[in-house]
Amino acid sequence: MASFLGELLNKEMYLIPNLSNSVFVPVPIHKKRLKFRGFNQTQLLAFQLSRKFDLPLLDCLQRNRFKVGQAKLARKERLKNLKGAISLKAEHELSGKSVILIDDVATTGSTLNECSKVLKESGVKRVYALVLARG
Repeated sequence: MASFLGELLNKEMYLIPNLSNSVFVPVPIHKKRLKFRGFNQTQLLAFQLSRKFDLPLLDCLQRNRFKVGQAKLARKERLKNLKGAISLKAEHELSGKSVILIDDVATTGSTLNECSKVLKESGVKRVYALVLARG
């Protein structure tokens, strides 16, 4: 499915004006959820796009807390649930780059917003978000 769904996202890449100095970054899932599920769906989607556009894929964000999934929370609870829950992995240098953030579903945009804040604080020049579905 990742290949097919990646093609759907591929059709939206025209919205990003300049791909030079860009990297793909998947929205992270917590390691407990990864262990339970066996894969990170956003990483699989980002990999498809990375291959297609010959741009790096950086798995540079991490979830610091394991809580109830965002989809089960109201808007106000989502914002509170994510506060400080995402951070940058220490080994990545992103200063001056443009990031194409990949997520599977966006409902309120809370996760994308929190990821964007972390990326911008690390010196990222621009953050673009590509989302497969809106919930």
